[in-house]
Amino acid sequence: FMIVCHFKSMRSAMRREEDYAKKQRHAQAEIVHGFAADLLACDPQAAIVMLGDLNDGLGSKTLKLLKGELFHNLLEDIPHGQSYTRRHGGQPQTLDHILVSPALRRGAVARVPHVNSNVAHGEPDPASDHDPVAAVLPNLVRG
Repeated sequence: FMIVCHFKSMRSAMRREEDYAKKQRHAQAEIVHGFAADLLACDPQAAIVMLGDLNDGLGSKTLKLLKGELFHNLLEDIPHGQSYTRRHGGQPQTLDHILVSPALRRGAVARVPHVNSNVAHGEPDPASDHDPVAAVLPNLVRG
């Protein structure tokens, strides 16, 4: 199962809007986690990938809610200085994630080719304001 997500943006004009956006991302994470957990309850060996622009960083409450005790975020395995997927104001951020179920965890690796976030000033515009995230899932069951 592939669950592709794009959670509520962090952008906000006021602190109140920012707090509301966080609550929305938390609710989104709980709903998606609940769906994925239901899939695992039906089949503990289900191959599940949850991925996308989650608009929140490693260790955030949003990611903790999405992961729960059942899933692993492959970006946590990348060295901290290399796991960013976007730059905002020159600061690196990890906003895009790939989480996998236990059946896919062993041997799974992710990497972030910094093809967009490291574009130097004066070079052609990047294709996106986010970098892609690639994963190798050797235990992916093919039917």
